[in-house]
Amino acid sequence: MATIRSYATQGLATVLVNLIFVWGATQWAAYQLDFQEALGAPWVTVQGYPVYDPWMLFPWWLSFGTEAPRVFDTGGAIAALGGVFSAALALGGSRPAGGSNKNHNNLWLGPLGGCRGYQGCRIAGPFRRDPGAV
Repeated sequence: MATIRSYATQGLATVLVNLIFVWGATQWAAYQLDFQEALGAPWVTVQGYPVYDPWMLFPWWLSFGTEAPRVFDTGGAIAALGGVFSAALALGGSRPAGGSNKNHNNLWLGPLGGCRGYQGCRIAGPFRRDPGAV
């Protein structure tokens, strides 16, 4: 059974992945817009490079989306990829070590059990699966 620490680590990792992608999309949009003054003051400047708050992509999108739709469509896609990668991370992290869930009955009845080419079958009890099935 998974521990609270593993759930917390997995949750933190998904939040960080989302943050990185949204922040990357914000910085990419700012770069594409040549860091214009209309974007507002940067959060911090690192070696002459302005760094904006991660969430600034969204108010910019509302303000300047009609003037530069391709920039914000691409920036939105970059930010959305963070959600896709976070979901993959969460689903991958939910798989128990060893590749099988030891809490379920994975008894395979085989061809003599009546499954005959199906991935699983119901025979007077719980769903039984072929261990070699994907």
